[in-house]
Amino acid sequence: MNVQLQGIEAIDGTYPFDLRVSVRTMRINKFLWSMTTKPENRPQFLADPEGCFERAGLTEQERDLIRKRDWQGMIHYGVNFFVMEKIARLDGIPNAVIYAGMRAESLEDFLKTRNVPEAR
Repeated sequence: MNVQLQGIEAIDGTYPFDLRVSVRTMRINKFLWSMTTKPENRPQFLADPEGCFERAGLTEQERDLIRKRDWQGMIHYGVNFFVMEKIARLDGIPNAVIYAGMRAESLEDFLKTRNVPEAR
């Protein structure tokens, strides 16, 4: 293990993305990234997500994380946040919803933690 990561599991809400995680999650991260780099993948995914999962060789766990849009589960699994945005864009989901989901909070509760003026 990387010396800099020793004891990291003791910090709640910390999910290091190291070489092992990168290798294990390459399929799902590559799949989600392809929603940006290959525009033709977007309508294909919306029309036939299961076929796209199959062609990408995703595991059942990876497929389920995407099916459920399980933002917290994706972060725990090792999905890169920036590729999570790609799938969210297809659904019209704003980043704040992803952030709230990663914290297992409602959007309303999450927004209460932000230092922003209230809407009038």
